[in-house]
Amino acid sequence: DGKAQAGRWQDQAAMGTALTHTLTIRYKRPTPLWSDLEVDSRIERIDGRKAFTVSTIKADGEVTAESTGFFICVDRSSAGD
Repeated sequence: DGKAQAGRWQDQAAMGTALTHTLTIRYKRPTPLWSDLEVDSRIERIDGRKAFTVSTIKADGEVTAESTGFFICVDRSSAGD
């Protein structure tokens, strides 16, 4: 089950550190300043210590930016190596 897998990865990340391997942002249109924004982000897939995410930012119902991310959960003691 994807939700259970995501929960386990989040638990693992809470005990360690989730490092950003790759973050790609595609800007679709200008994002207005000082306005309410809707942010949707989810873990799309988990592969061991790796998590792949997708996100969007919307202003007035229109997507202004989309992103994909690749994160790796590592033990805190080895995060600085």
